[in-house]
Amino acid sequence: MRILLEEYRSTELASMAESSTLIIPVGSTEQHGPHLPVATDAVMAQYVARAAAAKVTTGDTPVLVAPTLNFGASDHHLPRAGTISVTGGVYLAFLNEMLASAAKGGFRRMVILNGHGGNEDVARQASRDTAVEHPVMVAAAAYWTMAWPRLVEICTTHGLGGLPGHAGAFETSLMQHLVPELVDLTALRGSDAADSTPSDHPLAVPSIETHGWIAEIDGYSNGARAASAAAGAEALSTIVAATAAFLENFSKRELPPLVVRSGRNIRTNQ
Repeated sequence: MRILLEEYRSTELASMAESSTLIIPVGSTEQHGPHLPVATDAVMAQYVARAAAAKVTTGDTPVLVAPTLNFGASDHHLPRAGTISVTGGVYLAFLNEMLASAAKGGFRRMVILNGHGGNEDVARQASRDTAVEHPVMVAAAAYWTMAWPRLVEICTTHGLGGLPGHAGAFETSLMQHLVPELVDLTALRGSDAADSTPSDHPLAVPSIETHGWIAEIDGYSNGARAASAAAGAEALSTIVAATAAFLENFSKRELPPLVVRSGRNIRTNQ
């Protein structure tokens, strides 16, 4: 069964939408240090979305993958070339419009699968906004969220340092496995950026933001030289399996009634 939304005709989608789970991969176009391409986040989000959907989708459990959104909220990366960004407020509005249009087209189960840390809070807010205004279920998560405990173990075993980090050994390992021709570790200059050890999930601890931190480093947040394609293969396999398991469970969750009970457009007398 085909999994790419773009390959279907509108007449086909009209009869499939309500029974399908729609995945919207979101990434960014932003600098990833001197050794990784600016498409890194989009490449990873798209790969995980498509690989997980292919594992799960059946005639009874259709999973469709929308075209990848290759831009994100990346203003903090603007000090370095190659970053094309929108502000968080604009990005939230854009995601809300995308989800609302999908809902109006009949989709009632939607998943934002994110590949960029700067999109994380915005994607989760968009899922809340959409579920308030429309009788749908919307999930939002970064691809590293799905298998966090196991990924911590993999990063520790392979000495990859911080998870997920930015253009560090974790992301670099994934890209070395998936598109090694786009990775150039010889471009790393001087000593590695300060390394760190995986610990709690980033959403389990307070968020601390410091002005200009990207400008103060060489474009990556933790050491990248420990990266390896083998570590990337193990991590990607784990991520895809965990994401597929989530999608299978999500597709079985009971949908809300087809009536708006909250938000600014309530259409019920209850």
